[in-house]
Amino acid sequence: MPMGENVLYFTTTASLNDYVKNHTNKHKDGYDEIKEHIFKNLSVYIHDEAHKESCDLMVKSVLSAMSSDNQRAFWFTATPGEYLNINLPVVSSCSFATAVESNYIVKPVLFTIKAPDFEHMDINAEANAVISAFKHLCRNKKDEIPSLITFHDAVDSVRSVGDVINQYKTQHSRFKANVYEIVSDKTIIDEHGGKVWVAGIRLNGSKYSDGKLYTKSGILDILRNDHEPKIIMNAFMLTEGIDLPEINGVLLLCQKSDASLYQAISRGCRKTPGKINFNLYVTSEDSINVRVE
Repeated sequence: MPMGENVLYFTTTASLNDYVKNHTNKHKDGYDEIKEHIFKNLSVYIHDEAHKESCDLMVKSVLSAMSSDNQRAFWFTATPGEYLNINLPVVSSCSFATAVESNYIVKPVLFTIKAPDFEHMDINAEANAVISAFKHLCRNKKDEIPSLITFHDAVDSVRSVGDVINQYKTQHSRFKANVYEIVSDKTIIDEHGGKVWVAGIRLNGSKYSDGKLYTKSGILDILRNDHEPKIIMNAFMLTEGIDLPEINGVLLLCQKSDASLYQAISRGCRKTPGKINFNLYVTSEDSINVRVE
């Protein structure tokens, strides 16, 4: 980027709205303030995860403020579909199939776990589904370290399922996996006054050794440095915006919107040496198989 250019980068609408609140005069219209004092002076505006964008007013504010031929605004999303409420020109696009064919990402291989569907699944059924998926992953990915990420519908589910799996580990010595329970259940105030989501982590049934609270990036560092077989259970925290190429198994244990479903599945798509595909596990073929395809 040339010296002297002003660049603003956002990853979610929430962070953009927080930026508006923290950098404008609260006694005036925030959008007018940010247009005049921030957007107007930008060289480049970049908004990632744009499938979450729901504020037409903010999009229009950016476009109207950055009216010079030398100013550029970009919205990025890896989720297909019309998720922006305003009709913006498309500079570049790539379908999932094209990305696989071009070797940008690896493809999923679909497996169905024998378990009740979402509406009839209790904690023990969820835990059994996780255990079954992990065992299958170990058998099916013998040349890779098994790394399974699971998606649950609530923080309490993650905690309870983790308890059952850790109890199973004590009774079955051949079941070797580091079991992470990761939930986003707290916020802290950063030094600039903005809220930051942090996570509680349990590893193998106990609080993570140093007992600290972590941002998402801190969690990812912990997971990247663990090169053992692992199960990563979470509710909402790791659906998108994470880079863990070693994940080779994804298990869906909750209903999701189309955008969130696509994001969750794509956690396994990142490439790493020797990885040609990943295992995608579902528990009820009738309720999710068509949407997955």
